[in-house]
Amino acid sequence: MSEPFFDKYQNNPTKAVLIEPAHYSAPGLVGPITMDKIPLAGNPKMYFQLPSDSAQLVFSYHLDFNGIDFSQVSMLHSEDKFNAEEKKLEVRLHENGLYLIQLSGGELTDNVFTMSQGQLSAVNPKSINLSEAFAPKEEGMVPRQNIPLEEYLRNI
Repeated sequence: MSEPFFDKYQNNPTKAVLIEPAHYSAPGLVGPITMDKIPLAGNPKMYFQLPSDSAQLVFSYHLDFNGIDFSQVSMLHSEDKFNAEEKKLEVRLHENGLYLIQLSGGELTDNVFTMSQGQLSAVNPKSINLSEAFAPKEEGMVPRQNIPLEEYLRNI
């Protein structure tokens, strides 16, 4: 992993390396993004989400798994949510883990999986909603919260 997490995992025997740019990125993102005319590290792109009135940065990386034994690898996903009562961030682990979507010719397909203990398990693509980063954009503006994978695939 790159900074700031690199030193946190020095003793872990299994390491995947984040490499940019990714082989795939959501279409229609605005970039490059600069601050005081200096490009941001990691070359993120951006879109504006109208429902939340916010700018969202998207960093595109791919993982280099050279030399990794997948028999014990699980791909998990968590999100931080602010607990207003306790005034702290809580980590919420998603039960299904990280969704892995197969690419074909540089585009997403309807082949969706999760990985647990090195085993891929197929996921019904009808249950998958992509981030609004994948939704159609007009001059970098997104007027919705997400887009079903099936709708996305019909429109590419």
